[in-house]
Amino acid sequence: MHSQLKQDCALVIHSCDAYSEIWPVFFAALKDNWLDCDVDIYLNTETQSFKVDGLNLVTVNQDQFGKGIAWGKRLLGLMKRIDKPYIISLFDDFLIESPVNTKTLKECLSILKKDKDISAFYFLSIPGANRSDGIHPDFNLLENFTDYKINSAPAIWRKSSLMKFTGENDNPWAWEVFGTARTYFEKEKFYCAKNNEQMVFKYNYALGGAIRRGKWVSSVITPMLQKYGLTLDLNKRGQAGESLNEGKHSLKWKLKFLLLGYEMVGARSVVFIIRAILQKMRKVV
Repeated sequence: MHSQLKQDCALVIHSCDAYSEIWPVFFAALKDNWLDCDVDIYLNTETQSFKVDGLNLVTVNQDQFGKGIAWGKRLLGLMKRIDKPYIISLFDDFLIESPVNTKTLKECLSILKKDKDISAFYFLSIPGANRSDGIHPDFNLLENFTDYKINSAPAIWRKSSLMKFTGENDNPWAWEVFGTARTYFEKEKFYCAKNNEQMVFKYNYALGGAIRRGKWVSSVITPMLQKYGLTLDLNKRGQAGESLNEGKHSLKWKLKFLLLGYEMVGARSVVFIIRAILQKMRKVV
């Protein structure tokens, strides 16, 4: 008999060919910490494939001819192929460090099935305006106009909402920043974990995962390699520092990012620009 999660959910791992080095580590940790995982798993990447014994893993390739299909278009294409109404969402550098809390995961699924206005439960605390509304003792409702209401944190999504708030040209970073504007004036509700707790999937959120700006975070990846008896040449990709604030994006990168934001949500992208300026002013003061 299949579990309720398998009947209703698919697990989507967001990735790309450039991050294929991390797949053996990610799936070793997933398999180790979710012993009874029977859900269908989809690894969303461009052209490469990967298999894991004991997991219902399918690699989905939608860029076979190297045309550079954007992350958003790949995600929307995958959603059309999945016949389950709910999506458990993880990014490939979220290396799971402790047993998956399937009890809370199932509780969130049950609430999603009862309340059609809920889009997602994020299993991390999202900074900003949020409040308890009693729907679950461990989660807060994100208020409207809250930054990062669309978020790449581990989550369970209503598939239709994930598709509604994703555009074909999105990349994961712009999706969080500018995609949030798509939720303005919409009725859908989003919930996040209270008090900076990591719910369901525990990974090194404090350091941003195992890869930051394309480089390995040594203190995250090295213990995992040792634990699972795997090897990687960390020097090939390079190693990031321990600070989340390390390094700055170039002016060209920033202008390109802002242009993408305008293409995604139009004038509503100005909200992000104003908030970013105000945040810098507060730091100066």
